[in-house]
Amino acid sequence: MKHYTLIILLLTPLSMALAQSSENGAWIFGEVYSIQPKENIRISLWNDAFKMANSEHPALNSIIPLNPPSIYAGTISQRSRDFNMEIPPNMLPAWIAFEDTLSGFSYGPYLISPSDSIKIKFDQIKQQVIFAGPARQSFEMSLGLSQLLERKLFEIPSMLDFSAQPSPRQELLDRFEANNKRFRRKVIPILTPRERLKKMKQTLPILKEDEFALIEEFYKNRVPETVYNTLINDFISHVYFRIFYGFHGYFFRDLKQSAPELVDIFAQSFSYLENQVDSLASKYPPLFSPNYLKMQEYRMLGRAAIDDKSVYEVSHLEADPDLREAVLTAHFLKRNVIIREGISDLGKFLVEVQNPIFKERLETWYTASTPGLQVPDHAFKDEEGTDIRITDFKGKIILLNIWLTGCSSCRSFNEYHLTKIVQEYQNDPEVSIISLSLDQNRERWLRSKASGHYSPEESIHIWTGYKGNSTEHPYLKYFNITSAPQLQLIDQDGKLTGLGLNDKTYEGIRSEIEKLKSHIKNQPNKTLSK
Repeated sequence: MKHYTLIILLLTPLSMALAQSSENGAWIFGEVYSIQPKENIRISLWNDAFKMANSEHPALNSIIPLNPPSIYAGTISQRSRDFNMEIPPNMLPAWIAFEDTLSGFSYGPYLISPSDSIKIKFDQIKQQVIFAGPARQSFEMSLGLSQLLERKLFEIPSMLDFSAQPSPRQELLDRFEANNKRFRRKVIPILTPRERLKKMKQTLPILKEDEFALIEEFYKNRVPETVYNTLINDFISHVYFRIFYGFHGYFFRDLKQSAPELVDIFAQSFSYLENQVDSLASKYPPLFSPNYLKMQEYRMLGRAAIDDKSVYEVSHLEADPDLREAVLTAHFLKRNVIIREGISDLGKFLVEVQNPIFKERLETWYTASTPGLQVPDHAFKDEEGTDIRITDFKGKIILLNIWLTGCSSCRSFNEYHLTKIVQEYQNDPEVSIISLSLDQNRERWLRSKASGHYSPEESIHIWTGYKGNSTEHPYLKYFNITSAPQLQLIDQDGKLTGLGLNDKTYEGIRSEIEKLKSHIKNQPNKTLSK
């Protein structure tokens, strides 16, 4: 008994620290319990819903050392480590996530609010997360909504799983059947356009469930209003995102060809869903919901497909100017949008933007996306560790292929398209094919390079030289390159022909290279280097 009394007395100052913490700050006390002892844990925090929705760098991204087991801190097991940290008031409310730096397994993100004090235990042996403290109700509410969403979406056939084609190819049917057998249920149902319409008319059966109403009622007065509204809205946005993604993901224009008689009623259903979203947003103000922004973007994409207009054109229907700015900014900061649509609408929108943070980022992105931009003079590394710059190849046409070990799309692109391009141009003095790896490990890069799975041996191979986050390299950061595969085509003057190539096939790439070769023939005084 004395032993346990001693531990309680030793923990008393901890409780006092909580009571005396800054009025609107938050304290987090964590414990990691695992088979393999952990030395640290990564903590990431977003206090900006826009940045989190766009998977941008968090406001806090730190590796926190874990304390060794100590009976004085209440830890007895050798498998257990603990940590604590204070979140200052200016960073709250916030979404916070935890990552095991050894296994890469992550927990969260979780929503914390001012004046919270949280005790969180990550038990990797039992595979569970345990919460205590004032924020416990928030975590339980979030968990309850997530479980409801996952269970119902798994049980209810979705009309959103593949495009509206009246008779899918046998290859596709075989793949769906294999998936169904693997999961032992109809995970990916195959529906005709009329069946999809029937499903759409059911209109969100998840939100009509008694369980959802019970969660609403139970937590209404148990969590801070900001947290309550955010979590409910985040949950609703998850559901509606699937609906709006379906309109965009099916390619509404395909529906006009395969089932034109359904177009009007699909459009009516879409308008009905838009009204529901507006009604729910007025009931649960989306003060801090990153998924709300994502859902609204696909709402605009769906409306653009139905009206046969651009997202920028239909965005003028949005009554909330702040929401419109956030959604359009998120939309135009996507590489594929600019590669596919160009920068005309971005330029128009840029003139209208009022938010200074959005405007600054969009101006930088507009410049980086403009054809004719001189590529920056930043160094990469070759196999010997020598500095290599894109500008070293001035005078040649450069196809820059950006890849990553483990990227299946990179392997497929290499097999069916890049290999043919390299074979055609490897002896051409006017063209250089450069393969840039995003790998964070030099040895992994060299192994993958030698395998030939991601890029032909005959291309010029370079690496960022970064052992941490390779996308922090200034060249990649300048062009907002965070994924692979990506392509850049650079002309003989070292100028970008565009942010990327919309047609990444052998034929499409070859066509663009030949255009530049034709251009150089009209400039006979050009000299070639390297």
